[in-house]
Amino acid sequence: MLEVFRINLKDSTRPFKIWATRSILLGLRSKVKDELKDMLKLGVIKSVEIPADWCFSVTIVLKANGGIRM
Repeated sequence: MLEVFRINLKDSTRPFKIWATRSILLGLRSKVKDELKDMLKLGVIKSVEIPADWCFSVTIVLKANGGIRM
């Protein structure tokens, strides 16, 4: 079961973008794609087809069970 969270921003908050992307190790790319598909299906994230005001690069960490944490 997913919990719903709300992020309240101060009125003075400004959008933030990271322009440089981080590369993903070739051996992890399929796991990352699978994880992104699962997150899309669950509604955790949504696909964006236009430039977004808020953009952060993703960090991938291997879990002890062989999975990944994003």
